[in-house]
Amino acid sequence: MRGVVYSQISPGSQTCVVVGPLEEVADLDLSGYGSVLWFAPGVAPRWPADLGAEAENVIVQTVERLDEDQTLRVLEDLILRDALHLPSIFLTEGGQGGSAPLFLPVLDAVFAQFESHRGARQFRQVQGFPMQCNVLTNLPAYVRRRMPDSWAGALDGIPAFICGAGPSLDASVAKLAEIARHGVIFATDSALPALDKLGIQADFALAVDPRKTPARCLPSGARRPDRLIVATATLPAWRQTVAEERTCFLTGRQLTDDWLAENGVRKTAAGVTENCGTTAFELALHLGCRPLCLFGMDHAVDSQDATRTHHQHFADGPGEQAHLPPDRDLPKVPGNYQDEIATPLFRDWRVLDARCAGLPAGMVVNVIDRGARFRNTTLVRPADFSLDGRSETKTARLAQLAPAVSIPEPNARRLFATIRRMAGAVEPTIAGAREAFRLGQRGRVAALMVQAFSQKPFSQLMGNYCLKIVPYLRNPDKIGDIQWREFLAETGALIGLAKNAR
Repeated sequence: MRGVVYSQISPGSQTCVVVGPLEEVADLDLSGYGSVLWFAPGVAPRWPADLGAEAENVIVQTVERLDEDQTLRVLEDLILRDALHLPSIFLTEGGQGGSAPLFLPVLDAVFAQFESHRGARQFRQVQGFPMQCNVLTNLPAYVRRRMPDSWAGALDGIPAFICGAGPSLDASVAKLAEIARHGVIFATDSALPALDKLGIQADFALAVDPRKTPARCLPSGARRPDRLIVATATLPAWRQTVAEERTCFLTGRQLTDDWLAENGVRKTAAGVTENCGTTAFELALHLGCRPLCLFGMDHAVDSQDATRTHHQHFADGPGEQAHLPPDRDLPKVPGNYQDEIATPLFRDWRVLDARCAGLPAGMVVNVIDRGARFRNTTLVRPADFSLDGRSETKTARLAQLAPAVSIPEPNARRLFATIRRMAGAVEPTIAGAREAFRLGQRGRVAALMVQAFSQKPFSQLMGNYCLKIVPYLRNPDKIGDIQWREFLAETGALIGLAKNAR
């Protein structure tokens, strides 16, 4: 491939990204790609006919006219065209040298977006089944224990201390212990071990990650939070860590939650966002807390150890790693005390950065000595942070919060009867698919599975698992026997959980 200085081929992909001018490129065959995104220089660039791809399949973006948001939008659109493969990448020689200032920001955006999607797709393949098991197991509690509308603005004017689990929490948790009574503490699940070491009780602990076990974050004897905020995707074991009346659900970004909303279970006014930290941020904002003070919200690797992503009291384990491989290539974002810093949470950082930028000046205070920078925030080192003039305590206001709400019990019984009927109606189809698999009739297996998951209510009920399996059902020739066996067993198990919902 003359004139191509870098390529990253994604085997089987139907899409690709080309960055740079093409005048000097030869022997590059793009005929196998159904969609090509070309970041090109100049005005009205012409696509060369000798590269194989049809001109009507080429999306042309001139780099001189692009801004960051538009770059990310067109990349997102391309990535979503192939649910099984990320696009291939080609950087041409003309995209270097004197043209580098034009093309390098685009290339940075490409790698950052691909890294985010790669993680999301891997997560869906690994966690799609166990996460949907969580959702179906939690359905009865979600229907009966959701956050009430009356929480909106209920803590107006009280400071919020939002605790993430980044490395900087080691330097700021002592300051938090000094001022804890003057603000409402919203702690992510992974932050709880650090708070427990200094005897700090979280007013709200948020556990919305489907992988993380309470044993890692709340070991035996650890101080329990006053209230626990969970989602349908949360491991059900979390609901055993505090009294039932102190547990409350938020609506998550789940197809199953959407289906429930269409069937009489209203979504909560504030819901689960990208992760525990950003969910805590949105919950504090919804409750009316002012200002929002961030602790341990690094959204970056440690500035002194690029493999470290968490505070010292959170160890590597199932669901989340406190350290990254030393050779992992990560996107860079602006730093608080350095020009740029690597982040394993690029998409999450981008969302929170945009959220902070849109709030009134002075509302967000970042109490931190390292980490990624968020626009429109007041940056304060932990030793210098104070809340002068704050006299109101939080206790009385927290005690006035209304309990979780439920739909009327007769409605709940009818809803779960509907769920059981839906699962029971599909069960014979899956049984037929298992029999066809036993007989070696792979085409019939695929047809029956497609028939089952083409039923919209059932596919919505299967939620995350549907997102895992459907891309393969659209390409059944890519499914081997081991995978078919897995899909059939998992679908049967989920149907069993749905049939037990009450």
